[in-house]
Amino acid sequence: MTRSASGPLLALLNGSADFQMADLWTITLASGTVIRWSGAMVPLSWGGNSYPLGPPIERTKIKHTRGVQTATLEVDLFPGPSG
Repeated sequence: MTRSASGPLLALLNGSADFQMADLWTITLASGTVIRWSGAMVPLSWGGNSYPLGPPIERTKIKHTRGVQTATLEVDLFPGPSG
């Protein structure tokens, strides 16, 4: 499958700006408590929310498909100290 990139995305990728990708995790517990964790090496803020370092989290790759299919993602959380 081939996907096209938008003009702004192509400009970002071809430009001199340094950027990194990181997972930002938002977990809502049954009690309503919301937990946010940064999957980067540093705490991050985005969309008015703070994402402190959490436990190590590993996930499987995301598969992009066309049509009405649901992607499956496996997530492993490793208990222990943050960062």
